[in-house]
Amino acid sequence: MRRAILVAFVLSACELTGLTTPGEVHVHVQGTVTAAVGAAPIMRAQIEAMKMSWSSDSLLAESYSNAQGHYSLSFVEMGSCPESLFKLTATAEGYQSSEYLKMTGTLFIRCTDEVQTIDFQLERESPL
Repeated sequence: MRRAILVAFVLSACELTGLTTPGEVHVHVQGTVTAAVGAAPIMRAQIEAMKMSWSSDSLLAESYSNAQGHYSLSFVEMGSCPESLFKLTATAEGYQSSEYLKMTGTLFIRCTDEVQTIDFQLERESPL
């Protein structure tokens, strides 16, 4: 009984202080969204982090770029992080969407508490 109370207290303390519990990773991604030609910052670009699975994708976090094109987003990944597949997408009005689709542990989206930088350069949409 004492052990169960102690475990509950420790887990509650971790939640209150923002500490992670075992198997929990806080993934932080930041970067800049710019135009591919001219490198002008793109304001109000929408950035979405998705967790992909065989049955359906789920939204983990979303953010919008500011006037300088900067964005930042975070999400918590539980348990099966090394086997997870993430997709990061940037979209903006008048531009083609751009995706980073990588397995965890590779160059782009890693399952780590370290801040990762992913920049997007968006191409203008072609006039019809």
